[in-house]
Amino acid sequence: MAIATAELNGTLVLTPYDSIPPAEAAPFEVSIRRALEAYRWIVVDLTHVKSMCSSAMGCVYHAKRQVSEAGGDVKLCCASDYDASMFDLMFAGIFQRFPTRDEAVAAFRAPG
Repeated sequence: MAIATAELNGTLVLTPYDSIPPAEAAPFEVSIRRALEAYRWIVVDLTHVKSMCSSAMGCVYHAKRQVSEAGGDVKLCCASDYDASMFDLMFAGIFQRFPTRDEAVAAFRAPG
């Protein structure tokens, strides 16, 4: 599994590629932890994720909790219908999801 990173307007965008099975959850968590060291606004772009195990979803949840304590947030974008429904099932109402990367990044700048 590869993870691309990009900074857009002070927001870090993490874009994992392929699937994130249980065996890849630990490296995925390391990538997220590194992101938390430098950024408080993070978007996880799920455009290229074919499937994501519950452990990887848990990593995203824990990152959100940690960064929220520092006044930041984690938002999701471009999730497949399946991944979106799994996030909703596991973490109902916790994550904001957006249809595009640009909308997710812009949401950090929106008032309110």
